[in-house]
Amino acid sequence: MKGLLCLLFVSVVAPTVWTFDCSGVPNGVYEEACKTFVICRNGVGTLVECPFPTVSNGGSWHNISCVDPWTVGPPCGLTRDCTKLQDGRYADLVTNCTSYFTCTNGFYYGHNYCSEGLIFNEPLGICDWPSATVTCRTSAPDDPIG
Repeated sequence: MKGLLCLLFVSVVAPTVWTFDCSGVPNGVYEEACKTFVICRNGVGTLVECPFPTVSNGGSWHNISCVDPWTVGPPCGLTRDCTKLQDGRYADLVTNCTSYFTCTNGFYYGHNYCSEGLIFNEPLGICDWPSATVTCRTSAPDDPIG
C-alpha cells in the first residue's frame, strides 16, 4: 500500500491562564458557569473550559470537573427547548432565576449562574439585585424545558 498517510488529531483540553485576579482570595472555584469556571490556587487563576457536550459538575475547588450533563443536577444538567424562542437570554424559573440560559437560532447554548445574591434580570439581560427585577414574579417563556 503506497502513499498511505494517516493523521491523528488528538484534542487535549488544557486549562489556560485567565485574567480573573486570584491574588488575596482563598483557594476555590470562581466565575463558575456551566461550561467554564476559574480555579484559584495559591493566588493563580486557571480558566477551565468544558468541551462539548460536557458541563461543570459544580464540585468544590479540589474535585470540580467537566462531566456528561445528564450526570449533574440543575441548572447545568437541564436543557431547554429553544426552537420557539427568540435569540436571547432567559431567566430560569426552575432555579428561581439564580441562573439563565441562552438561545440562538433555535439552539440551546447552556446555563450560566448569577453571582451569589443576584438573580437574572431578563429585560436588561444581566444578573441583578432581586429588588431591581421582577422576572421571577412573572411567567416563564412558553415551555422552555426540553
